[in-house]
Amino acid sequence: MDHTHKWKIIHQKIFHFLLLLIVFFIPVYGRLLPPLILLLCLNWLIDGTYLKTFFLLFKEKKRSAIFSFSVLYILYLIGLCYSSNMNYGLFDVEVKFSIFLFPLIFSTADSISLQKEKITAILFSFIVGCFTATIFFYAHALYNLVVNDAGSAFYYEQLSWYFHPSYLAMYLTVAIAILAYWFMEGYAVFNRYQITGTILLLLYFSVFIVLLNSKAGLLTLIMVIIVYSGLLIIFKHNWRWGLGLLMIPLLIYAGLTLFPDLGKRFKEAGSDIQSLDTKGKDPKSTAQRILIWKSSFELIREHPLFGVGTGDVKDALMEKYKANNLTKILAEKLNAHNQYLQTFISIGVFGFMALVFMLVAPAVHAFQRKDFVYFLFLIIFAVNIGVESMLENQAGVIFYALFNSILFASCHHDPGDNPSSDR
Repeated sequence: MDHTHKWKIIHQKIFHFLLLLIVFFIPVYGRLLPPLILLLCLNWLIDGTYLKTFFLLFKEKKRSAIFSFSVLYILYLIGLCYSSNMNYGLFDVEVKFSIFLFPLIFSTADSISLQKEKITAILFSFIVGCFTATIFFYAHALYNLVVNDAGSAFYYEQLSWYFHPSYLAMYLTVAIAILAYWFMEGYAVFNRYQITGTILLLLYFSVFIVLLNSKAGLLTLIMVIIVYSGLLIIFKHNWRWGLGLLMIPLLIYAGLTLFPDLGKRFKEAGSDIQSLDTKGKDPKSTAQRILIWKSSFELIREHPLFGVGTGDVKDALMEKYKANNLTKILAEKLNAHNQYLQTFISIGVFGFMALVFMLVAPAVHAFQRKDFVYFLFLIIFAVNIGVESMLENQAGVIFYALFNSILFASCHHDPGDNPSSDR
């Protein structure tokens, strides 16, 4: 083994180890992600493989496909050119940098395909991270209940503490999608301990999502369970486990019905809409979003082609809230609470189309290849960004950009790929 090849293997091991750490800390502690990503970049730069593979971006279809996910970021950079508020614009493109970075790193690797064992290890690390986070949040909630006598310590924002409930619920739903896929593919060879452990973990994560009371989280959880139930029945001809999985949505419904506090936010959503305060003086979350979306659509109609610019989106929203007398929303300086609308306002119809394409096209491809983990990841993310602007902060950007790159590489793994060159 020559010296150059030895160092390349070392860089590949460092790359994989850093990926394991990053996906572990996504649901645990986001502040550690930037330094870990910086180390990943330094390793990529020092490795230097991109010097040989960069020109292949325009020759090999696989590389071009994964690099195409960075087009949205490029449009945001273009949006800086017609922005007035450059400070906010530069901050925004800094937050979104992972949308460009991870496709670039993966598309310039020796091979964009990842070995199945490494993909499994990365997904397992994420699940362990989710489990670790929930244990930590339960411990904090117990402390809050005992020491501070907080009656709602195990509920909604008090349970998730420093995480927004919607983001944490999204992470856990993706973890459930991974576990359910492993169960579907391996139940025939699983021993009873593996079967029991997987089912208990599925139930455990499901209960936590119910306690988080994220409406999008519960919706996507039910979607995931129904999809895998159907797959078990249709493709595996296993009615017992297929119908057994459907017990989880039934248990969720029973929990929301038997424990009024758990279903309170869902019951309030309908009444909030009916009693919508058009002046936005004190709207609840559901009514608040509707008022925000109305203002967002007004901005889209005014700037349909190129948007208001990357740096001016926040100022434009604040001005619109002020014009519509949405005093509470204005005081809280809320974004569009919908990434599709947020992107449309910022960089216009081309940005909106790029965002939709980068979700729909790989979802169709994943479904055709029966890569249901990647397919459900995209569906889960697509639903969640319909009620939250998740590409406006690190918790959403890094999660999407990294997992999309990893799972796209997994989806493109062909038998003919050279395992020795896989990262």
